[in-house]
Amino acid sequence: MRDSDDYFNPRFEAQKIAFAPVVFHVALSLRNLGVLDALRKSRKLGLSIPQLKRQLQISEYGLSVLLELALLTGIVEQKEDAHFILTETGKYIELDPLTKVNFDFINDICYKGLAHLEESILKSKPEGLKELGHWETIYQGLSEMNQQAQKSWLAFDHYYSTDSSPELLQFLFSSAPKTLVDIGGNDGRFALNCCKHNPEVQITIVDLPGQIQMAKSRIEGSPYDSRIEYISMDILKENKPLPKADAVWMSQFLDCFSESEVRDILKYVGRQIDLNTNVYIIETLWDQQEHPASSFSVAATSVYFTTMANGNSKMFSAKKLRALINESGLQIIDEVFPIGMSHTLFHCKVKPV
Repeated sequence: MRDSDDYFNPRFEAQKIAFAPVVFHVALSLRNLGVLDALRKSRKLGLSIPQLKRQLQISEYGLSVLLELALLTGIVEQKEDAHFILTETGKYIELDPLTKVNFDFINDICYKGLAHLEESILKSKPEGLKELGHWETIYQGLSEMNQQAQKSWLAFDHYYSTDSSPELLQFLFSSAPKTLVDIGGNDGRFALNCCKHNPEVQITIVDLPGQIQMAKSRIEGSPYDSRIEYISMDILKENKPLPKADAVWMSQFLDCFSESEVRDILKYVGRQIDLNTNVYIIETLWDQQEHPASSFSVAATSVYFTTMANGNSKMFSAKKLRALINESGLQIIDEVFPIGMSHTLFHCKVKPV
């Protein structure tokens, strides 16, 4: 039994999980110290540890510590002449924008806070957030957190966002809306892209005060300033009236809230619109992805929401989000997948009474 693959393979997989934080920091250090870049440039010739030492001014001891584990985890390979070369996995860690965004987000936003996961689960509060600052939710602190953390959070958000997707903009404007309410408009990128795409649309951004200030900083003084208005509010605590609009847009917004909060938000939206208003809900659903890597990344993001963001939300399954929409007085007219970056778009209207 102990000599069989049935015993050792799952045991090895378990060790990978146990030492995953170590592997993460080894890979990050190899990237940040320039080792991966040097190996990439050396191509198939590779570089030895003494060559890397001379080139990067890193001790042979330090390089050996990093490269030995990198060898065993498939980041590098070693040739017969003791030269190290990058594997395809190593190239992704060094060059792939998606991988870089994920590494920086985990390191700068989540890493320290994840130690508080058990506490967050038991209390339904983001107990890891105190590692970044003293706010009730991460959204309240976004405009105040340190520059590196804010940069990594925004890079993660923008990479996965629908802000500049031509496919989504074409879908939205196929119904020729003249007025649009963007709930959870964040820093205003989507509003700007809408104005660039359509010369007539008037937009209202709805978001927390800090995010509204970020949006104003981006938009004010631009050629589109006069076409964008703002409503500053906490949608869970305030029910300010929304302007009448042809369309309401909520992109990657509802995943920031618990199920009961999502129902309340959608019911609030339903009370503000008429039968002709188009409501667009865009989310990345963990069970509705084209590739296993996407499903893995989306499901892992739920842990960020639990520990760092708010303590009570997660990435939805398709079945759950459909049910929440239906329970909230809206009806799904159309469901589009994939659109944007493996997103699902729900085109909804309020149910007739």
